[in-house]
Amino acid sequence: MAQADRALVTLERDNGVGVVTLARPEKHNALSRALLGQLVARIEEVNADPALRVAILRAEGPSFSVGDDLEEMLQGAPREADVAEVVGLFQDVTRAIMFSDVIHIGAVDGLAVGGAFSWLLNCDVTFLGPNAQGFLPEAKHGLFLSGGLSLLLPRRVGAARAMSWLLSGRRISAQELIEAGVGLAAPNGAAAAAAAFAAPLVEYPPRALAAFKGDVRSESREDLERALAVETKRLFQSASDPELLTRIAAALRKG
Repeated sequence: MAQADRALVTLERDNGVGVVTLARPEKHNALSRALLGQLVARIEEVNADPALRVAILRAEGPSFSVGDDLEEMLQGAPREADVAEVVGLFQDVTRAIMFSDVIHIGAVDGLAVGGAFSWLLNCDVTFLGPNAQGFLPEAKHGLFLSGGLSLLLPRRVGAARAMSWLLSGRRISAQELIEAGVGLAAPNGAAAAAAAFAAPLVEYPPRALAAFKGDVRSESREDLERALAVETKRLFQSASDPELLTRIAAALRKG
């Protein structure tokens, strides 16, 4: 079955909570074009449903997401239209999460890489299981950031720490992420913690939830749109680099 014909992202409704699940565990939820398109559609479906005030973003399998589908990227020289579509989808995931009145809760167990790591900061609250890890390898691949990460990461963890994570390309443990303020500890698993946190919120007045989301977070829509625009330009340029595929192939050979 072709990717576009199968459910790579699912949506379940559970007593006023929309549970959006990355469902490509055999590929560790690698972010193919088809998966990204379905993810945008499922989040927008949640946002449009007045019966859903809270959403959880989680994943099947041992990884939250290993980031870009490198095998898909290696299928041929990138066409400008394809690059533009994928870059746009990454940014649209962020818009769908951050520009809605729905409270979005991240539930991260396992590895969260690249563009998927940005969703930890896009969500209003993120729970991190003991085996959660962040990984930002863009610099070593010659790519740029997405998901508003160029704005959100230094604001959340400080400029020096953000640069150290981005330039070192090392894996960041759950404990370090928690200490830096990226997420909250979920010692018994992120999905269970997110579900327990979400359950009472569905009884809150919708206007109160929307007000807290709109006013407590420090990022204005204008600031975030500017960051997304710069990222889109830089990411398009870097993803169109003819040497990118050579670097990605080398990285895959190293495992």
